[in-house]
Amino acid sequence: MIRHLLLLRHAEAAEKLAEQNDFDRPLTELGIQQAVKVGAQITQQPWRPQLIITSPALRTHTTAKIVANSFNYPESEIIREQQLYNGSVLQLFQTLQHVHPEFTQVLLVAHNPGISYLGEWFTKVPNTALKPAGLLHIEFHLNHWNELREGCGKLIRLFQP
Repeated sequence: MIRHLLLLRHAEAAEKLAEQNDFDRPLTELGIQQAVKVGAQITQQPWRPQLIITSPALRTHTTAKIVANSFNYPESEIIREQQLYNGSVLQLFQTLQHVHPEFTQVLLVAHNPGISYLGEWFTKVPNTALKPAGLLHIEFHLNHWNELREGCGKLIRLFQP
């Protein structure tokens, strides 16, 4: 069975203010525009994500909401997963391994460096570091997400707005 994974780094966020928590950094105006562009790219696919999982940080969740809006994915169905906040490759990988097999098209929105390293780990394609709002499309031939392994994915597309 073919499974599609979109790995998305959050769009450009404002610099952290002295009294502000990193978790609460909003998107900049450019970041909002980047998220809109990514959403437009996703709508050009012959399929749409059936599941969106995001870090609960403001910048990632906002990116996920803007992108989801572009293809009418209900905001209330976006899953916020705490371990994705500045998550390691292992934490991101574990999140994906628990995705229900009924979902064959998944969008994961998270932070660097973990999201970029995960893309390289799955595809073995070097130099796929994601810029803000960078998107990796990876294809897998698996029956279940828990069969994910290093090097088992094929890079279909890298989009850097």
